[in-house]
Amino acid sequence: TGQPPETAMSTHTPNIGPRRDEPASAPVLVTSMNGYGEEPGVWLRRLFLSYAARNADLSLATLAFQPFRMLLRDIQVMRRMDAMGADVLYRSCTREDGRMKYSDFVQALARLARKLYPAVDPRASFGALLERDVLPHVSHRCDPPEAVDAHMASCRPILESMAGALHQVWLGYCVRPGRAFTPRGRVNMTHSIVQATPGGVAPGSDTAGLLPGDDGDEGMPFETYLHFCADAGVATKTTRSALGEVFVASLEGAYNPWLDDGGWQPVLTFAAFEVMLLRLAMHMWTVRAAFERF
Repeated sequence: TGQPPETAMSTHTPNIGPRRDEPASAPVLVTSMNGYGEEPGVWLRRLFLSYAARNADLSLATLAFQPFRMLLRDIQVMRRMDAMGADVLYRSCTREDGRMKYSDFVQALARLARKLYPAVDPRASFGALLERDVLPHVSHRCDPPEAVDAHMASCRPILESMAGALHQVWLGYCVRPGRAFTPRGRVNMTHSIVQATPGGVAPGSDTAGLLPGDDGDEGMPFETYLHFCADAGVATKTTRSALGEVFVASLEGAYNPWLDDGGWQPVLTFAAFEVMLLRLAMHMWTVRAAFERF
């Protein structure tokens, strides 16, 4: 993992206001920045994605109840809630469709903060939750992923030599907005890397003639990314959770997922797809090395 800047400490020693057993005159100061000096508006999105990657429906647009409950367990607040507290909190912050979008997720954390820290100024309770419960327990899911710029520079000649074929593979797993991915015409894309030629049409794609970098309005969502991993033969060699971490890390800095209505469906652009290939290769190398040690 990359090292945080020297000006931002990795440990969290917040001063976010009085607890119940502290004097009421104690100062209130909320920072809530992660170990890399990022504001909550940055790292909370990363945290949301990390748990949404565990959704059973393979969509990262919303957060299902079970991953949300897992988050509450991981930050160790379940024992401070009622028996049905997690369910009530989730339902109270979701919309008619019963799905928790990112804005709902932030609202749920704010409501939880007011419940757990009633003696703290309401304006500071959210920061209290982030500083005392979230960051100390799940900071690894809030921090930016390991930088791979140097590795990408080393691999660039290889990627450029296969750009046309890789672009066709990427197109084979892309989904246009409002359309579903149909795998019935899909073949093993590992074989297609050798077979595909620039200007051809990859199985599963209805788009021809696009050049690498001409992404249009397409992208590879999480569901079809998992199809790609299965077709490439790596899904059985690692865990779904690890594949989710690779996907989320590959999105970093390569997309703008926020829509006017607050909707969100992160996808891999072709540039992010190339980053994903490198991150996936690095992960599988680590898995193989660990296996060989035993």
